[in-house]
Amino acid sequence: MRYKSYHGNDLIPSNSSGMLFDKYDELSNAFHFAVYYGGNLVSTLRLHIVFSSKPVSPTYDLFRDVLEERVSRGETFVDPTRFAADPEWSASLRFLPQVTLRLAVAACSYFNVTSCLTMVREEHAGFYKRYFHVDRIADPRAQPNALASCALFGSRCDINMIKTTQKYPVFRSTPLEQRQLFAKPVGQVGVALNVIPQLEVELKQA
Repeated sequence: MRYKSYHGNDLIPSNSSGMLFDKYDELSNAFHFAVYYGGNLVSTLRLHIVFSSKPVSPTYDLFRDVLEERVSRGETFVDPTRFAADPEWSASLRFLPQVTLRLAVAACSYFNVTSCLTMVREEHAGFYKRYFHVDRIADPRAQPNALASCALFGSRCDINMIKTTQKYPVFRSTPLEQRQLFAKPVGQVGVALNVIPQLEVELKQA
């Protein structure tokens, strides 16, 4: 799905494997999620939890000169990357970005991080400002093995997460759901689980 989504939008060059993966997929601070709708795989998201004893993630490495000092001061981050949606479903499921990114919001609550990072193309920044009140941190930079440059944005969780969940209830999650998604010892490979979202609102297509 990653390759189909990114290559179909001219974000990565072609490769013979028809897959998109990198060294960050195997890190112990990584979480991988697949989102299903009616039994169909419709989207995916990868999260890294960045803290002083594990200061590594795709966004952290690309913007290390900006983020390293903040981590050394004790700040922690959720770094969502590899957000991909099946092109055949994304046009009809207008709520798919929100449902997928609520995983990042849930992670921010569970790990009680300082900020959620957002590394996106300039044309997508408006979406993240609307829903997550992100601030611009750094100008666009070229990504390894990618055809598009991304700027760095961030959202302070103590200031903005309450705003987000109050205005958009779809981003709310229960403590039980958060534990089901993220409760694994640091450094241990997670076990695949099926987690039913405890959404407090009925999802309706826009």
